Amino acid sequence: ARALEESFVDQIRKWLLGKSIALVHSVTLMREVGEACRLAAIPHVASLYATTSTGHAGVAHCDGLHSDSLLYANQWAGVLGTPSRRILSHVPDAYFHLGRERLAEQTGRAALSRRLRIGVFGSLQARKGQLQAVEAVGLLGREHGVEVEIGFWGYERFFPDYLRECVAAAQRYNIEDRVCFHGFVRDTVPALEGVDIVLCASDWESLPQVVLEGMAAGRLIVAPPVGGVTELISESTGVLLRDNSAREICAGLVRALRLAPADLEARLELAYQVVLGECRRDAVASALFALYREAHARAAACHRMAQVQEGATATAEVPADQRILRETLQRVRARLREMSVRTGR
Repeated sequence: ARALEESFVDQIRKWLLGKSIALVHSVTLMREVGEACRLAAIPHVASLYATTSTGHAGVAHCDGLHSDSLLYANQWAGVLGTPSRRILSHVPDAYFHLGRERLAEQTGRAALSRRLRIGVFGSLQARKGQLQAVEAVGLLGREHGVEVEIGFWGYERFFPDYLRECVAAAQRYNIEDRVCFHGFVRDTVPALEGVDIVLCASDWESLPQVVLEGMAAGRLIVAPPVGGVTELISESTGVLLRDNSAREICAGLVRALRLAPADLEARLELAYQVVLGECRRDAVASALFALYREAHARAAACHRMAQVQEGATATAEVPADQRILRETLQRVRARLREMSVRTGR
């Protein structure tokens, strides 16, 4: 573990005490915040996501933590030695409204149209797999005679070379007219209105927010088994890929196109109900407040234990002059008892 910035710890501790903060909830691992809370005896909850860390870190960071997947909630619990929960992220009502509309339209409707519209969300970068998504659309047309449209929403400026690779792939497959880069948008509801499938093509994730939003919006999710995806997406709630290779994505899109109407409707409905139960505002708030109560109780117990240990240490560490006096008194008492026995008293 890296060394703490002690000056930051002290500043944070003083600020927390000055503002009479009763509980701290941090997002991502900020060790100075954790240490400041410990020194100030303030309960601390942390939101932590995908990690490669394993093994106990030997760091007292927080009194409770949560992640958006059981995978990483359990992994962080082992790393930090702290009780953990899985709490899915909040999905605003606008997505559920879109889902209710889609599910109502889907009832008794035909399968997915061959002029499929696919949406991929996230900053353009190799980890997100946009290149494989473009290639999959190219393969779909070349090998299966199916022409689909694919749109990408997310920041493009961070990895310009990767964007150029994606554009070149579209040109190589002669599908430039069916591949569109929209850039970053704050509100993805309008984007989801225009797509049939939400594709996750990543090779490393925690649990993409757009998967939850797509499920709530009644869109079919096609995704590989990365991070917490398999905790929500299966062949009952979407289309689960084996990996994020272009050929596997292409095969998954073919499976999606071949879904019978009743099967498609059942998958969309179950996916909607899953996030309805865990991602609405009240559900997320209830889970967070339960975590806060647990963290508060654990912090209070740890504080009491520390006080007891400090008291025991203080008792054990008696100054030399007091220790000599105590030993002298013990010898005097022992001598008096001997004299009492001899005199019969």
